[in-house]
Amino acid sequence: MKEKINIFLSKYTGYSFSKSNLNPVIVFFQSKWAQTLNIKTVIDVGANAGQFAESVRKANPNINIISFEPLPSEYQKLTSLFKNDMKFQSYQCALGENEGTVSFMQNDFSPTSSLLEFTSLQKDFYPATGENKKIEVKISRLDEIIKIPELQKNILLKIDVQGFEDNVIKGAKGILNNILMIYIECSFKEFYKGQPLFDDIYRLLYAEGFIFKGVVDQLNAGKNNEPTQIDAIFVRKNFYEK
Repeated sequence: MKEKINIFLSKYTGYSFSKSNLNPVIVFFQSKWAQTLNIKTVIDVGANAGQFAESVRKANPNINIISFEPLPSEYQKLTSLFKNDMKFQSYQCALGENEGTVSFMQNDFSPTSSLLEFTSLQKDFYPATGENKKIEVKISRLDEIIKIPELQKNILLKIDVQGFEDNVIKGAKGILNNILMIYIECSFKEFYKGQPLFDDIYRLLYAEGFIFKGVVDQLNAGKNNEPTQIDAIFVRKNFYEK
């Protein structure tokens, strides 16, 4: 997703974030340390058109991927991308604390779409966000969908939901004890109304038994090329107590 954002930053503002030509997700999954975790299943929350899932598949053809994406247009792209992949399954819904139907803010630039309204900062830092329209989408709890006994361990939970991260986590309390790693987008500024920032996510996951292990990717934006978002990794503490 950050690859798309970088293109739009350059086009609309003249600024971009610094990164190598290597795909950070692929580099991470193929690193010696990540391989010691022996990830067998990835739960991909906020899949968009399948950017993260595609990188995971390129890094490891044997990982089982379960993707969640509420936007109909992006879900169609996602399922088309993986139509012949026998180790892939998907659900067209948002995830949170509750079950039902909710209003979803679909932005002109789809990766910035969210269950939350964006703030003025979002437009200032990422003008490509454009305008939004409300659509109705299904929302569920991860605990209601994922059946841990049916999954191959070890499990990585990836969350990239534009400010709704804490709600996804709170709707997954039943399965968190079975999650080895969480790969999560965190912000340092409030780009969406009421969103948790990095410190909030850190405290929430620490209370659930996860420790912060570093950053896979970082997004810098604005006139000063300010750090605004990271893809952070948290690992279950008892993994290091074995």
